[in-house]
Amino acid sequence: MPQLQQFAEFAEAHPSRRQQVLSVLRSAFGVSLRDISVVNWAPKLTRQKLLGDVLAALVVAIMLIPQSMAYANLAGLAPIYGLYASTIPLIAFSFFTTSSQLAVGPNAPTAILMADVVSAATDAAPKSPDFTRLHFTLAFTAG
Repeated sequence: MPQLQQFAEFAEAHPSRRQQVLSVLRSAFGVSLRDISVVNWAPKLTRQKLLGDVLAALVVAIMLIPQSMAYANLAGLAPIYGLYASTIPLIAFSFFTTSSQLAVGPNAPTAILMADVVSAATDAAPKSPDFTRLHFTLAFTAG
């Protein structure tokens, strides 16, 4: 038993890289490993489930790419911002949610209202750098 005690003391004094990363996550963001859903579902992923997920991702991409570019145009922004607004939230939410049905991203009413608010508040022309800057400011301020 003294060897086991020595090992426990050594392990406590020298945390593993994984434990160090988890400790940083907990202290910086208040996130523990069980809060990151990809850790729970990734080990259970089979070839058949992966194939279904890839097919679903292709269908979503086929629908989402033109739709998000159109929403960016409705909002008075360059189409690339629509792609950012639709893909980045999906990737981020896939790590932190346990829902298999997830709907995040831009939508038409929000795009129209954002363009209306920014146009009413300033003389900046749609798709100009000032218009884009004000759009981002409104988005981060309003949430």
